[in-house]
Amino acid sequence: MSEKEIKAESKTENTQDTEQKIVTRYDLKVQRRKAQKAKAKRDRLVGNILGVIIVAALVCLVASFPIRTYLAVHETYAKVNGRKISRVEFDYNYHVALNNYLNQYGSYMSMLGLDLSGDLSQQMYSEDLTFEDYFTQLAIENITNNEALLTQARAESFVYDTAEDYNTFEENLESAAADAGMTVKAFVRDNYGDYATLSRISGFVQEAMYASAYYDALAESKMPTDEEAQEYYNEHPEEYDSVDYRLLTIDAELSEEPGEEETAAAMAAARKEADEAVKTVAQQGDLNENMTKDSVPYLLEEWLFDSARKAGDTTVVENTSGNSYYVAAFEDRYLDETPTVDVRVAATDEGNGQAILDEWFAGEATEESFGEICDKYNDPQEIAAEGGLLENVQPAYLSEEMSEWLSDSARVKGDTTVISPQDDEYSYVLYFIGQSDPWWLTEAKNTLLTENLSAYMEELKAAIPVEDPKGNLKYLQTSSEDESEDASEDAAGSSSAEASGEDAGSDAADDPQSSAESGSVAQ
Repeated sequence: MSEKEIKAESKTENTQDTEQKIVTRYDLKVQRRKAQKAKAKRDRLVGNILGVIIVAALVCLVASFPIRTYLAVHETYAKVNGRKISRVEFDYNYHVALNNYLNQYGSYMSMLGLDLSGDLSQQMYSEDLTFEDYFTQLAIENITNNEALLTQARAESFVYDTAEDYNTFEENLESAAADAGMTVKAFVRDNYGDYATLSRISGFVQEAMYASAYYDALAESKMPTDEEAQEYYNEHPEEYDSVDYRLLTIDAELSEEPGEEETAAAMAAARKEADEAVKTVAQQGDLNENMTKDSVPYLLEEWLFDSARKAGDTTVVENTSGNSYYVAAFEDRYLDETPTVDVRVAATDEGNGQAILDEWFAGEATEESFGEICDKYNDPQEIAAEGGLLENVQPAYLSEEMSEWLSDSARVKGDTTVISPQDDEYSYVLYFIGQSDPWWLTEAKNTLLTENLSAYMEELKAAIPVEDPKGNLKYLQTSSEDESEDASEDAAGSSSAEASGEDAGSDAADDPQSSAESGSVAQ
């Protein structure tokens, strides 16, 4: 199963309960783009040292070890932009790529067919590539991206001092190694490859930091304007509009292990009940307000956001995987202009929220010192943002208590409070910064920015050649074979079309799409 299929499946399996639950700790952790960006930046600095690592067993004679190490450090594994890539540099990027992948898809590893305890060179990622081939591809792509950014940054004389970032990297390494009960030397080897040492990878790490800083500066320079975001919204309103609707879910009554006949009979009974519920869903259905496209049941997306939808419309949709039926009544569709808010948050599960706030009051009591308090008490697994800073937060998606406090019209910068939501083990110490752009505007800008940066990076990478002098990059060989096959098929198709143009024209008359394609070939 591919990542795309997994995403679709996980979305399809969304239930009304999860969509309507009071959102607390989890939502703070994943609040929109800024928190994610902060975590991503931290991950780049730490180099994913806390990720799950595959430690390959090294079996070799003691006498041969110095030779193997020399080759790993000096022998060319691949070439990128004409530069020789050593095994040490490749291994470093391979492990970073692997850990990024596991951070993103770790909970789906079994569905993807990935067994970390097994040999990755024997596990298939696709029809042609093993997981080892795939992570090799990601590693080389990472090197290529950095090379493209470094080349452009140096051409523009971009200046950035990586000293502070690298000191943080070393501090994090020491802390993580201590937590793991290992020396830094052993920790680096286990996390970045058998031949990695801190001195050998320091250059790669600092180059990545320099490239990352340039990329951040690039992102700022390419940030779309409000006018551009508005134009983008006008072209894609369904991606940002909100809907109000009512919903009833009719579940089929099944035993623990139903057979096909029982399932069919139960679904038929549920359908009959759903058809009856259509008459009352507009009055009795559960009200869902201000729901964006990615927060409604997957099977209702198209219906709810159809431009022809009008108040009072109803529908019944079968949810095969859930053995149920959705009965929905549409009420309204609109663009939510409610401002988001910027806030700093310290989360604690030790019942010391007020003590944390008192500690802040006893100090300088500034926004900067509140950020320091957040860094002191926050668990990075809960709130990874530096200084506890969460930007463009939608209060409506937080707990009722936090939503009310953050949305209060009397709220001013510097206001603080401690909130302990019901049914949540955490208490939250909040520092209000102010209101920000509506969610849709922020999202539209981020989408456009991503498109702009992707196009720019593709342009930069087009000038960065990748060579495989040792035959280590199987994905390149597979890609070349596929391109050759496609070219051969295209050539054969063109010859066939020229040889039987008369017949093609005849067929085209019966098929409008074929007609358009034939016209293109004839030209």
